[in-house]
Amino acid sequence: SQVQIALEIMLITQMSVSATGTVLTVQRGYAATAATTHAVDTSVFLIQSTLLAFGSEIKAVDTIVKIESAVGIEKVGGLSTGGYIRIDNEVMRIVAGANTALSNLITVER
Repeated sequence: SQVQIALEIMLITQMSVSATGTVLTVQRGYAATAATTHAVDTSVFLIQSTLLAFGSEIKAVDTIVKIESAVGIEKVGGLSTGGYIRIDNEVMRIVAGANTALSNLITVER
């Protein structure tokens, strides 16, 4: 599992529960994001998975992705601008086109 704080993604390597709360041990700066300082009380988001189907092959230079279907996407909050998608081992940040009924295209930063 992974968590996201601001633009940093962290891989959860261990989780423990104690009398004072849940403790996560993480690998910082995961998926080519930069490890950075975060203020106290900054929101932490659990990155959840869903199955996406793509309308065509995605080449290494493509920054626009056509989503044919997204099974269960509503259960994980949809695709939101500023969020991330992972295809194989590549994590891409969504910069435009997310959560719109007008198009099934999203623009990503690679």
